[in-house]
Amino acid sequence: MGFEVFENYKCDGQIEMEESRWSRKIDLEHKAIDRIKMASEMSLHHYGRPVVCTYSGGKDSDVLLTLFIRSGVPFEVHNSHTTVDAPQTVYHIREKFKKLEEMGIYCEIEKPTYKGQPISMWSLIPIKLTPPM
Repeated sequence: MGFEVFENYKCDGQIEMEESRWSRKIDLEHKAIDRIKMASEMSLHHYGRPVVCTYSGGKDSDVLLTLFIRSGVPFEVHNSHTTVDAPQTVYHIREKFKKLEEMGIYCEIEKPTYKGQPISMWSLIPIKLTPPM
């Protein structure tokens, strides 16, 4: 009792630390966007194609995708369908790709093949006698 008043109190040192952390995060974001822009220039120059953002459907991929969008460069988004992702992940990818395509961004889901035929990891294991690596 009596300490509730100080629960949200921060001393100057804590505020400076938080401002420093925030500033560092902004610097990292700018650095990442600059690198995406550089990769885009290289891709357009050497291949005549937009740079590719690979997308797994996880939180790290969502962050990377946000950086690509903020960069303003032309890009495509590709997902390699593993056939072992959780259904929620697959639904999230489909939903995200639908929104991206509505924004005019090309998206592609690459499905696995073996000897030119569509295949799942589960049917590949007995053929190769080991999980794919």
